[in-house]
Amino acid sequence: MRLIRKHIMLHQKYDDAEIPITATLLKNINKRNWLGKDGNIKRPSLLNASEGLSPFIVLDLDEDEVTRINDTEDALTRASTVTMQDITNLKKRMTPKIPATANDFMLLLKRFANLLFALFSEDCPFYKCAVKIVEALKEFSRVVREAMSTITKASILWIILLQSHTFALGDDVILAEFTAMHVNLVSKQGNIYHAEVPQALIATSSLTSQKRKQKTQDTEDKPEAKKPRHNPNNWHPTLKAKLSGPMAKAGFPNFTQIMQYVDKDPQEIISDKSSWCTPNAFFGRCYLGEKCKRQHKVVTDAQAEKIVTMLDKFIQKPEEIKKG
Repeated sequence: MRLIRKHIMLHQKYDDAEIPITATLLKNINKRNWLGKDGNIKRPSLLNASEGLSPFIVLDLDEDEVTRINDTEDALTRASTVTMQDITNLKKRMTPKIPATANDFMLLLKRFANLLFALFSEDCPFYKCAVKIVEALKEFSRVVREAMSTITKASILWIILLQSHTFALGDDVILAEFTAMHVNLVSKQGNIYHAEVPQALIATSSLTSQKRKQKTQDTEDKPEAKKPRHNPNNWHPTLKAKLSGPMAKAGFPNFTQIMQYVDKDPQEIISDKSSWCTPNAFFGRCYLGEKCKRQHKVVTDAQAEKIVTMLDKFIQKPEEIKKG
């Protein structure tokens, strides 16, 4: 499991879309359970939509939620008896839902593309299809993406789920609805509809969206208070001196690319990855900015020296990273 976790962390296309690695996800990958528990894969159920190779398995979860899910999964594994209620409670934590905001929706799609990239490489046909959807949506303006209806976003994810099942069967056929969706998005048609999207998914997601909008409205009605910047970038002076030059020569590659190049695991130095922003600690950069939920802290002198040693290959030959 540790090797799978490490591989996922070090192989991704979109650096700003880190995959929440739950025990459920790791088990699916380890067992190659790409189809989940549905008998009729052409008409998946909402109950099992977060099983197998699914966009709903990479929902936006913070570190605490991931920890709770993993703890529950571990407890069920160790328990001598497991009831249906125990299984139901775990499933509730992974209930499929549609992201309310455009940014969260794009983040989900990028995470799923990252998962496909990590599992099947950049040559995977389905990965290429997923990237095309992401790139098509990126061509829409921010205002248009925000205006997309819940049913459009639900339909996009449901069509991707159906294509996932087709891919999991070893079939290289691109579904008609997937092709039509891509054509519509490339043509800047912002309304996507699939008749078999579960109404419960739309209803639950619409309710969540309404609550979010109400909360936003309540916040806007209050006097605006100036918020201090709480998560600044921090870079140890030794690292700044050693890495600034190589970073510029290499064209400022992202964190994942550098770690792949040196073939090292950052957890050897910063094991508490769940609360500490590792890219910021190593390179004084964080793509998430103020949205980053991890702490931006300066490493110790001893850690800085270890990082310099770990990145020696990059420091000595930064240009080589461009060769892959």
